[in-house]
Amino acid sequence: MRDHHGQLPRQAQVLRELPGVGRYTAGAIASIAFAKAVPVVDGNVSRVLARLFLIEAAIDHPDMVEHLWQLAGALVPRASKGRTPGDFNQALMELGATICTPSSPSCLLCPLGELCQARERGLENTLPRRWKRKAPKLLQHHMLALCNEGQYLMVQRPAHGLWAGLWQFPTDEIDNAEDPWTKVQALRRIKAILGSTPAQVQALATFTHQTTHRTIHFTLWHATIAKAEKPDIESPWRWCTPRGN
Repeated sequence: MRDHHGQLPRQAQVLRELPGVGRYTAGAIASIAFAKAVPVVDGNVSRVLARLFLIEAAIDHPDMVEHLWQLAGALVPRASKGRTPGDFNQALMELGATICTPSSPSCLLCPLGELCQARERGLENTLPRRWKRKAPKLLQHHMLALCNEGQYLMVQRPAHGLWAGLWQFPTDEIDNAEDPWTKVQALRRIKAILGSTPAQVQALATFTHQTTHRTIHFTLWHATIAKAEKPDIESPWRWCTPRGN
């Protein structure tokens, strides 16, 4: 309301500055609602373009995604009598959804059939190709919630890398190929950190977190510590009281 005087922006680039509005949504709004000559690229459009122009590179590779947006942008017509760029974009999406389908495309019914280079080469069922991503690395993260009189030991992650600079429970990060931890391993690790062994330790929770390149299996271990010792940890650390306690 403050930035645009209560009006929905008409330009795709400005629309993309709004929270939750991405490139696709901005293009759809600008071209369909405001007749702006900007492209809309989704999976259907990418497939049509890959077959039409015989694009043999993986269409979901970041470089090719950008190329497809540029290509679609060059094709979008400007508004004319009775027709808008939005009509073109919707027609291209509909073509991919109903005719130029992922498998068994209906090439005989396609209005672009005579122009389609993939059909000419007999590659309509081969294209588009997808980027073969590496399988995510499997990791185990064992977090130690060490409590002393309502305070928990927290350590800061390194300044670079995954979750850089964030604070967390002392955590051992190991390759998933190694054997899962038991209470024995948890007790040994606590003793290495604090120099003493708690009376007991228990696994409170397990969960899995997926990132682009990693599948991380977390286990949260809890132990009550008799004394808040200075931990044998190189990273910055502190004993913290949870908010509300």
